[in-house]
Amino acid sequence: MNKLRNVDASDRALVIKAATWSMAGAIIGTAAGAKIGGVLGAIIGCPLGFAIVFFFTLSLVKGAAITASTIYAPSGNSTPPKREYSHPQALVAHGHYEEAVQAYQVFCTEFPEDPEPYLRIARLYRTELQRYNEALSWFKKARTQAKMTQALELLVTQEIVEVYTHKLGTPQRAMPELARLVDRFPGTEAAAWARQRLGELRAALVQDHEAQARNDRTEPL
Repeated sequence: MNKLRNVDASDRALVIKAATWSMAGAIIGTAAGAKIGGVLGAIIGCPLGFAIVFFFTLSLVKGAAITASTIYAPSGNSTPPKREYSHPQALVAHGHYEEAVQAYQVFCTEFPEDPEPYLRIARLYRTELQRYNEALSWFKKARTQAKMTQALELLVTQEIVEVYTHKLGTPQRAMPELARLVDRFPGTEAAAWARQRLGELRAALVQDHEAQARNDRTEPL
């Protein structure tokens, strides 16, 4: 309803503007008609001059408005509206997680640059199905195949680290992802945390190697 009101108000403004400029056309038409046909010519020339200028001005102003809207609000907007994935969402709501994964995979094929279906599959595998390696695979597919902002890439990388560390219990496998955080997002709190965690993991690996070496030296031949 508000949109209709805005359109009506815009149309009224165009009409008023055209009518204002058409007064000059009426005056010119009256003078020209009087010169050609006297009083009768003036009577005919007044509305004729008004109408000619009115419709010409209206078409000119509307054309300019259309051109401006094309320049400043083109139909191929670079930020498309957010897609709704109602069918797989309904499947998730009813606990049909495998079917939801299959439905989201169809959307990955249809909209390969949209990270949303990839991430929903990854989170279903992680949280609902607890198939963590498959979750990792889909998080990485989202990062490599879809288009995402730096903020979303940061979030996805942190989620990958979380799966390695807390779900699989293999924090050493998260080291390349931690290094990625340091390299891709310098100056952020995430990068500072990743650098600290990398140092801890590397120190733990050195200790493990030293312990293994001592064990190897003390084992009987």
